[in-house]
Amino acid sequence: MGCAFIFYFSACTGLKHIDSSDPLLAKTNTVYGSKLNPSHARELKFEIADVNTPHPNGRFLWMRPAIAIYNFMGNPKKEKGLRQWIKKNLGKPPVRSGDVNPENVAVVMENRLFNYGYFNATVNFETYRKKKLLEITYFLFPGNNYEFDSITFPEKGSQISREITGSKSGTVIRKGSSFELNVLASELERIEAHMKDSGYFYFDKNYMKFRADTSSGENRVKLNLFLKPGLPSNASERMKIGNIVVHDDYTLEDYHPDTLSLDGITYLSHGFRTRPEIVLNEIHLREGEPYSRMLHLRSLNHLTSLGIYKFANANFIRDSIGNRLNTHYFLTPQKKNSLSAEINAVAKTNNYVGPGISLNWRNRNLFNGAETFSVNLDGSFEFQVGADSINTSIEIGIDAGLEIPRLVPFKFRKKNPEFIPVTNIKVGTRFYRRVELYTLTSFYTGIGYRWRQTRLIHHELLLPDISFNRVTDQTEAFQEYLEENPIVKSSFEEQFILGTGYNFTFDNQVKKNIHSIYVNVALESAGFLTSAFFNTIKGQVEQPEDQHEIFGVPYSQFFKIKTEFRNYIKTGRNSQVVTRGVIGMGIPYGNSAVIPYIRQFFAGGTNDIRAFVSRTVGPGSYDSPVSNLGVDQTGDIKLGANIEYRFSFNRLLKGALFLDAGNVWLKNEDPERAGASFEFNRFYKEIALGSGVGLRVDADFVVIRMDLAWPVYKPNLPEGERWVVEEINPLKSDWRRENLLLNIAIGYPF
Repeated sequence: MGCAFIFYFSACTGLKHIDSSDPLLAKTNTVYGSKLNPSHARELKFEIADVNTPHPNGRFLWMRPAIAIYNFMGNPKKEKGLRQWIKKNLGKPPVRSGDVNPENVAVVMENRLFNYGYFNATVNFETYRKKKLLEITYFLFPGNNYEFDSITFPEKGSQISREITGSKSGTVIRKGSSFELNVLASELERIEAHMKDSGYFYFDKNYMKFRADTSSGENRVKLNLFLKPGLPSNASERMKIGNIVVHDDYTLEDYHPDTLSLDGITYLSHGFRTRPEIVLNEIHLREGEPYSRMLHLRSLNHLTSLGIYKFANANFIRDSIGNRLNTHYFLTPQKKNSLSAEINAVAKTNNYVGPGISLNWRNRNLFNGAETFSVNLDGSFEFQVGADSINTSIEIGIDAGLEIPRLVPFKFRKKNPEFIPVTNIKVGTRFYRRVELYTLTSFYTGIGYRWRQTRLIHHELLLPDISFNRVTDQTEAFQEYLEENPIVKSSFEEQFILGTGYNFTFDNQVKKNIHSIYVNVALESAGFLTSAFFNTIKGQVEQPEDQHEIFGVPYSQFFKIKTEFRNYIKTGRNSQVVTRGVIGMGIPYGNSAVIPYIRQFFAGGTNDIRAFVSRTVGPGSYDSPVSNLGVDQTGDIKLGANIEYRFSFNRLLKGALFLDAGNVWLKNEDPERAGASFEFNRFYKEIALGSGVGLRVDADFVVIRMDLAWPVYKPNLPEGERWVVEEINPLKSDWRRENLLLNIAIGYPF
């Protein structure tokens, strides 16, 4: 067995089929002879890494798994079989010395340096061979970096020259900044956008050109922007919108629509399934006004955002008379009704297994105003195998929602907003049965408003957000546990929640970004208006021991805030470091002594501290003596942090190394749960730590994630025994059974 182990991992090095006459490209290095300008050093180094092709095969420790898979699959007989798919998507052929042309790579590197203002750059290289391996080192000598000095716009002779020159206040070229070719490209795109938004429909950035002057001898570049000779006549014409025609349900088949004229727009439809004013409200170009590409694209974006059209296109045809563009909108409807189903299976390393199913029915354009009505039904069944007692959980939920592409019942609206605001109305109920414990039934309803301030900033307001929760069918063992823990018992009691919520999200993640961040702030308040109403009627302030009620049920009062920050830093061509921090706090007051169970924080799970089963961490250093009951461990305060290094083996197969930390605490001391409350002098000693490795299959449309994690620090153990690093021993079956946790999930954890 030991020999087989050694043989297998030797094959994984990828050198088995490599000949020393054509060695494997093992590594490429880049050495810079002088420092780069800090303003673009990181971006330029990534570009240099990208052109340093072909890239060596990915490695994990001493292994090259992609090559091993490629070799192991051999030559499949079938072109479309599973074996061929594995070889093509999970495997990768070895990159040999014959695949590399370092002379060409050096020339391309010089070109990239030139694009960033290093006009006198040179690149040399050296190769080093050791048996079956080849290593190439490129030596880059950038030289001096040139800077922008000044820019001269076209003379104000013609109308189009005056229009271009009139836009110079918005130039992206700054005196003293590093010369970069992409800045020149951005300036041409900016001018083109300005011209098209000013009515110059036929104008194109390729009609302009820069002339650079570096003769000053001070590493400065003077720019002269000019129009190329032979400018087409229509490029200098300012076009206006002519007749506007909307084809509401356009099809390539036999099309005989009815015609309606509304607000100067011709509206063609077969049956007028959607009220015309709903559609026309999202068209922002108007007859007689200058053409604007911004309004053109915004109209198409709004039309598709209604959710009832599969495609939205606009054709502009020049009128035979004058400088007018007759405009035709062709809208292709979505299917009015759709039904989708999703089946999943869960297999957890704590021996929980079970299937799940989700059904969704959607009706688009319910009231002929682009409303989308949906009904969702989902259910799951889990049971624990191999335990002394069978722990089973059943969850069933059904909800209905109505999404309206406008603010209801409000009428105000910013003229030509970039994004359409949305109103969501929801109602639903969930049934959660923990066999041998309890049954939790919840009912919820509310109205939410969602809008985007910019492409990066999102807002969501829940007003109101109502829920009612009831626990029934409590077993004797669970009742005994609640009697021994009165604060936990209070969180499980029947409660009526009438509140409001607000979510703020900033997200600038773009694949090409070297550094991007994600920020989310969620606020929730319950019982404030309810309290004011009842205090006015009853003339007395509620207290936890003397609660006010709605429909015979106490209402909850609490304030809750949760913030999450993520930081994405690209560290290589196919690698990045992602960090996340989470801070949350809930404060009960007035009518409530504790926050309702369903609103409390928890730690652990596939997207949190992956070395611990969900809801089994904390609170604080409290060690639950009834863990065999499976009672969830929750708290009023949460702190969490994660760091994950992500890298690629190939286009489809990704890897990760991670460290997770966090815990939950109670805001107030609980005499029955020692160590559960948050204290500044010891909370840092109660942060659970877990580490692990991950393997992800990233197929663009879906990511299948497998994270293998193990605990490093257990806060529920006595002080002095919480670090368990020395106990880590993957070769021992007892340690693996008690500590290794395999998380299988869809999507990245954050």
